[in-house]
Amino acid sequence: MKHILYVSRLNQEAHGPLVPRHLLEIYENAKRSNSRHGITGMLAYKAGYYLQVIEGSDNSVDTLFRNILRDKRHTDILVLIDQTAHAKYFQMWAFESSLDLSCSPDFAKFADDHKGELSSIDHHKRTILSQFYQPELGKKSSGVCFKKTRLQLKRWPDLSRTAQTPQTVHLCTNLLHKTWRYEDLTELLEAMSKEELDSLLKEFRQQQVLRVIRSNDNNDSAKAGSLGVGVYHKFRSLLNRPSKPET
Repeated sequence: MKHILYVSRLNQEAHGPLVPRHLLEIYENAKRSNSRHGITGMLAYKAGYYLQVIEGSDNSVDTLFRNILRDKRHTDILVLIDQTAHAKYFQMWAFESSLDLSCSPDFAKFADDHKGELSSIDHHKRTILSQFYQPELGKKSSGVCFKKTRLQLKRWPDLSRTAQTPQTVHLCTNLLHKTWRYEDLTELLEAMSKEELDSLLKEFRQQQVLRVIRSNDNNDSAKAGSLGVGVYHKFRSLLNRPSKPET
């Protein structure tokens, strides 16, 4: 068994205005293919760069990575770690939706166990990695409390400053559609930790696109809650059928 961690740069021809044109296609195809071949790991995209960890049998990982090297949707592929693995760090293959991968327990554990290798990479690789992984940030509180608030986006946020994943896109889509109670969002987004959700909401607030309503009106809160629960199953089905929002 082995694992590979690499970063790469988006081929500009595949770049859309908010997310790469092929991002959701990559997600769906990889989810099906990697599951069949016992590949686990994660893929993240941010500000024109991909970061991916793949782990599994030597033959499966090497075969997959040869295909990755031939993929024209990205370029400038840089391998950070390529070595034998004694155990898997990821239970499945998925997109990471955190603004900083230090908020991802699986990746944080992987990086901590390989901090020797990561500390020896050259400056160029370290600069790219730092866009995704800054362990000191994961230890800090966001400093913003969204408990007992209702939230809605005023307009579509600048996703070039976030990890652009299907979960992030659909979070934005739903927050544009109606007001949500924070507590309902935490229940809806089962694949996203509270820390990841708070990081996204904090980023949207810094961009001044997030409306935060603090209210002690129990009737209004209850009404907002019922609206959120009412679209729960619809939201879950959207995650299984991701689509690119209009821009």
